Amino acid sequence: MSTDRDTTRIVRSWLRTDEHESADRVLDAVLDQLDTTPQRRVTWWPVRRFPEMNTTVKLALAAAAVVVAALLGIRFLVPGSQNVGGPAETPTPSATPVAFPQPTALAPGTYFWDVGTASPVRFAFTVPDGWTNRNDIIRKDHGGSGEVALGVWIVTNTYADPCQWRESLLDPPVGPTVEDLATALLDQVGRNASPPTDVAVGGYPATRIELSVPADLDIATCDNGYYRDWLQEGELHSRNPDLDSVDPSNVLFRSGQVNVVYILDVEGARIVVNTWHMPGSSEANLAELEAILSSVSIEP
Repeated sequence: MSTDRDTTRIVRSWLRTDEHESADRVLDAVLDQLDTTPQRRVTWWPVRRFPEMNTTVKLALAAAAVVVAALLGIRFLVPGSQNVGGPAETPTPSATPVAFPQPTALAPGTYFWDVGTASPVRFAFTVPDGWTNRNDIIRKDHGGSGEVALGVWIVTNTYADPCQWRESLLDPPVGPTVEDLATALLDQVGRNASPPTDVAVGGYPATRIELSVPADLDIATCDNGYYRDWLQEGELHSRNPDLDSVDPSNVLFRSGQVNVVYILDVEGARIVVNTWHMPGSSEANLAELEAILSSVSIEP
């Protein structure tokens, strides 16, 4: 009959849209079952004859079944729906670095020192929970016995004696190469130092040296009451000592502190990555410091 054909055509037209092509197979299966499967009766029902269903009724029932199946499918397949068979995949967080907030505790994530602040290149790095930023130095347990820290500098000159620094600024200034700076730091008076080693930071060759402040040194006896190893770009030699007494974040050295210094040549720019820790720094804190260093990438 034409009504049968029209119903079939409408149902199949609906099914053949992009969203419902897979449900077309469901219609075929339902129609096959309606045509070939005998109606079963539960034995305890009263036996009663029912008229044969015509083709139009069959198609209507089939269409209803397909619509229900399609709606259920859409529920589980559209974005944001529950995922049958397991939990939905968690989106991977973006690794795009963001600029340092100043000053603040750092949420876990990837950050960068911007061009023109600490260095002429961009240093990106990833920090875990519990780290803070102050004056472009990232630290954990700041001022405590387990402090660990990391910063980036452009060093323009050094002091022969980091304790009595007022009269010991190198003149002429330290030379321009990585080796020049490493030699000047290793020659400083009163510092315990390890021999230089060749390593890599952010994919660039680096010279690593380890320097420590004597554990028995009373830093209060040093010039202006603080210890000073080098001048960074833009820093004045006659630094105001009141800043250190007011703001502890400006105190960069304490007795027994160990500095592991990495000196790099990045596209002709000499960059210093300076890390430090205290004798009481935990293995966990030291591991986090190493992980941050390992995460560094450099964009000239």
